[in-house]
Amino acid sequence: MKKILLFLCVSLLASTSFSQKTKIKDNVATVDGVAFLKWDLRHGSEISISGINSTSEEIFAMYMDYSDPAKVTSANPEGKVRWIELNFVTLQKKCEIDTRTQGGLVKFIFENNLYIDNVINAENVEKLVYKYGMRFSEGRPKGTTVNVFISE
Repeated sequence: MKKILLFLCVSLLASTSFSQKTKIKDNVATVDGVAFLKWDLRHGSEISISGINSTSEEIFAMYMDYSDPAKVTSANPEGKVRWIELNFVTLQKKCEIDTRTQGGLVKFIFENNLYIDNVINAENVEKLVYKYGMRFSEGRPKGTTVNVFISE
């Protein structure tokens, strides 16, 4: 029992001490209190993202979804498949990732080093595009309609 309790305490300490605190306020996303990105939420489901010192949109993120009868469960009665499409506007690349909150998206961008010294990093974007691809669009059953998912 003591080993389990010790393991839980160490796990909790490790997860809280290494996780970044994200916040979005006044169109600025911060990580651990430091300004990280310009963040412009549009229509509740689209986000224009750029580096703090940038003058142009560099990432356009859109929350997407569709219904798939094969995904219907008691926890997901509509069979919704949800994801975020990341369009790297200046690099003309795109990929799709699992859906997450806006704070989770800031953390994802931070943890994948998409911005280094406040500049979008083409090499890390290329790795991300290769890693994630367009798996939600490619996996969508034929004849389904894509809907924009509105997140708060």
